[in-house]
Amino acid sequence: MEGANGTTNWTLGCAEYLPMCTDNIPFVVHAHVMAQAPFRLLLSQPFQHALFCWIEDFPSGNVGVSVCDLTDPTHRISIPSHPHKVQVASVRILMLSCQLQPLLQSHPLSVTSSSSSSLLWLTPLPFFVPRFQSLPQFPSPYSFFSQARLYPDSSTADAVVLAYKKVAKKVCPVPTSLPEDFCTIRCIPANPLLTLPPLPPHPPNFSSGTHLTQECLNALDLNQGNFLWLEELKLLHHILKLNELGLAWTEEEKGRFQDDYFSPVKIPVIEHIPWAHHNLQIPSSIVDEVIQIFKDKFAAGVYEHSDASYQSHWFCVKKKSGALRLVHDLQPLNAITIHNSGVPPLANQLIESMAGRTCYTMLDLFVGYDHHTLDISSRDLTTIQSPISAVRLTCLPQGWTNAGAIFHEDVTFILELEIPHVAWPYMDDCSIKGPASHYETAYGGYDTIPENPGICTFIWQHLSNVHCIFHHLCCAGATMSAKKLFIAVPKVIILGHKCNYEGRVLDDSKIACIQD
Repeated sequence: MEGANGTTNWTLGCAEYLPMCTDNIPFVVHAHVMAQAPFRLLLSQPFQHALFCWIEDFPSGNVGVSVCDLTDPTHRISIPSHPHKVQVASVRILMLSCQLQPLLQSHPLSVTSSSSSSLLWLTPLPFFVPRFQSLPQFPSPYSFFSQARLYPDSSTADAVVLAYKKVAKKVCPVPTSLPEDFCTIRCIPANPLLTLPPLPPHPPNFSSGTHLTQECLNALDLNQGNFLWLEELKLLHHILKLNELGLAWTEEEKGRFQDDYFSPVKIPVIEHIPWAHHNLQIPSSIVDEVIQIFKDKFAAGVYEHSDASYQSHWFCVKKKSGALRLVHDLQPLNAITIHNSGVPPLANQLIESMAGRTCYTMLDLFVGYDHHTLDISSRDLTTIQSPISAVRLTCLPQGWTNAGAIFHEDVTFILELEIPHVAWPYMDDCSIKGPASHYETAYGGYDTIPENPGICTFIWQHLSNVHCIFHHLCCAGATMSAKKLFIAVPKVIILGHKCNYEGRVLDDSKIACIQD
């Protein structure tokens, strides 16, 4: 085994479910027993995960260490520490001044502390108990940690600590000039407005289409607060019917940008040696679900088989809905990529421009990064080992350092004529703002269009803009997530701000912890 100081030593064996106790907090870890090592006991990530350990760097140079009581997640205990000088190249070593108590004399191992150096070490007892069943039943720290991470709504979620990666450990792309061959070519082959269907002032009753059925329309629940009048709601249904191919509910219905709009993305990399990082085994409880995700993405054309010498890590995280999301660890690729310095617009400017409007529409592209095709010459760089076989991406890799900048430029290019007076996209979210006035009459009502007194002027103008933007995106091959669709609503949350006719305020969920 290679130690923290870079030396290698023989492993004598492993101690599974090693019982330990610090300040009356019992826990178990797995330990490797070494023939020779620079430490009597080295506590690493398993210990940090078991007790939700916090390590804080103070301006004075000291380091604070605290652990969580598994029986009371709200209770944290601070452990004194002091620097320990040792020949280690790349890690910072602390000695924890813990007062550890032996558990029971029947335990195979007990934990004591060295009086001379306060360094933790193990004292083997004269006999070995072959089974762990005879030991006290401690709450499993690993299951506790997994439960809190995978089920954030549970009572254990308050004990979860999400630590950001330090700047010194972040992988940075290469700042150098981009060869001309790697530039993305963007062009609009024909003016989409020439094929824009006109909106009728007297919209017809809705009838099921080839893609948008009555059942799908009812599931959208478009007029929750009865903000729209009956004729206005019929007009909205007609707009969705005209642009039904721009809606997607599943992976199979997801679209992709037309090649005549955007050339396939080529990943600009410097000279390097291919990497092959092997993944850990997938937990048996989710392996069937993971395989199904890969099958669905194969059917949608997101993955294809690969014979490359590259191989990157990947893992799964749970979405808010509880479904699994595949995440590629593209840090090796990011380290050799030529940097694209493009960034999204300033959030404050975007929110300020959207505030004080009569109504809003929010469009969310269905898995936005999957819309832009990846050039064949760059696909091997995204190879991973799936449970089925080695696969590679055919579209823009999520997690790649330049993906955000390229995708945002794609969306803004499509809607360039509508920015900022009508719409202002932010990555895969497109915010469409209504008129600044309700056009109220002297009698307390609202001005309506001459052809139909059942449609207000401000709603007609807004839905006309929505129809135009829908048509722009559909012509480019984009599809919007039907489940995240909000059209002609009086208020909306944009980047953590609640925007309505009165202005904008921070969303309650963002300031709840401060108010409480």
